[in-house]
Amino acid sequence: EGYNIVAVQELFLLRIGPLVWYRDVQFFMEEMEKAGFHCCTDPEVSLPSWFGQNSGLMIFSRFANALVSATNFQHTKEKVNTKGFIRMDVLLGSQRVHVFTTHFDSRSPKIKEKQSEQLDAAVTEVIDGTGDPVFLVGDFNMPTSALKGKFSQLTDVFENAEVTNRKGQSIDHIYLSADRVTNLNVKLTDFRVAGGGDTPIFALADDQILQTAQDDPREWVSDHLGLDAVVDVTSRTPKGPDDAV
Repeated sequence: EGYNIVAVQELFLLRIGPLVWYRDVQFFMEEMEKAGFHCCTDPEVSLPSWFGQNSGLMIFSRFANALVSATNFQHTKEKVNTKGFIRMDVLLGSQRVHVFTTHFDSRSPKIKEKQSEQLDAAVTEVIDGTGDPVFLVGDFNMPTSALKGKFSQLTDVFENAEVTNRKGQSIDHIYLSADRVTNLNVKLTDFRVAGGGDTPIFALADDQILQTAQDDPREWVSDHLGLDAVVDVTSRTPKGPDDAV
């Protein structure tokens, strides 16, 4: 509860020839639908034609009017993983908002540099063309210092976070349009496996900051923390009470 848009990474499909392993993704989609979230992404778009994983990127939204497009990075050294980004455009009241989610290569700094350039060009095109609020989230596999200045019109709202995953790294980020940083609340959230029965597939842990020494790895949903942001996207020219979301 309390969320309107959920962007995830590493929710993979696997293709081996004519066969596609879909069960885990399908289960997650069904559970999100029960929670009131529409799946805005076709996970098969980024699936390789014969062998390998798709991008693992998906966006879920409580708003059914969302439009989504997927883009693979032009440069990658991943052998069996597709890397890229997806973009969702959604109308909130009379204000359109654009949400990007991405996952960069895990190793080559030169390749990640090219990926950041391609993504920055896509984000800049939207900002310059529309003036609408833009959110960029994901697993960049790059620390804050390496990404500094990479997205010229965006602000990293977790710039001062010490860690965003269980390996002591800060490689996960939420960026948003530089003029939208006001009225922003952010936090790190630790997702744990919940109990069985009617309990949701995941639940928020009581501790919202990483406590590696006390955590049981068997309870982890991911080795990354969840990044949580609440933003006022009030229209620049409000037309009514529904413009503030």
